[in-house]
Amino acid sequence: MPLKWRYRALALKLEMHQNPAMAAAKKTLRAPFDAGAYPLTAAVRGKLEETRRFWPHVQRKAGVSRSWITQFMAGKLPNPGVDTLHRLSTACDKVLRALALLNAD
Repeated sequence: MPLKWRYRALALKLEMHQNPAMAAAKKTLRAPFDAGAYPLTAAVRGKLEETRRFWPHVQRKAGVSRSWITQFMAGKLPNPGVDTLHRLSTACDKVLRALALLNAD
């Protein structure tokens, strides 16, 4: 990182520390993602919540790591990717169907 950018970043941090309104504005930039404003993200989070006990099966079927799922559930992934969310949704559906078949007996 060039020295000029470092100074700008430090100046911005200092300004945010001194100006609470600016710090609040920065938090609202992430608010739509954190609040689950995106329907696909919210739907996949709901399915993952239903299958929480079976995450090892879900992660194997979706091809993601457990830490990825944990970070996604905590809202720490700014861009989870539509393909990954689709794979997770499909994997959760398969696990829920298998559970329904087991409970039907």
